[in-house]
Amino acid sequence: MEFLEKLDGILINDQRILLYKPHPASKKIDLSIYSNIKSVDPNVNIMDLLIVNDVLITDYSGVFYDFLITLRPIIFFAYDIEKYFEKRGVYFDYETFVPGPMVKTGEELLLKLKDINQWAKEYENERKRIRKLLNEYSDGNSTKKVIKFLNLKLN
Repeated sequence: MEFLEKLDGILINDQRILLYKPHPASKKIDLSIYSNIKSVDPNVNIMDLLIVNDVLITDYSGVFYDFLITLRPIIFFAYDIEKYFEKRGVYFDYETFVPGPMVKTGEELLLKLKDINQWAKEYENERKRIRKLLNEYSDGNSTKKVIKFLNLKLN
């Protein structure tokens, strides 16, 4: 596949690894011939992957809400947006709500991957705004807050 070869080349050049985690219901793709594109078992807990990634590439998945806590860059790969919205719909205006670049083609995705340092800063305030809107608590102290709450209830 020409796209995956180009993607692997960019990743090799940038000394990066792309972790591909398919949806459990998705058809399996053989990525074994690519050195810097690694397939992850679909049953692996996505939260374990989010903490080790520098950038998230997603489509319409709500996983971006969780990744947003990190304030790291997100690329929204909406390659089938018209078909998807016709079939599923969304709760918000997707194209204006997402806190990162939206791309519709593989070539656009490759360009965004090459230029992460240029556009990541541009979307930083938008990521902060959407994070604040979606996550009331993002200070890393949730466990302490839960323990304090439970202690109050128990005492």
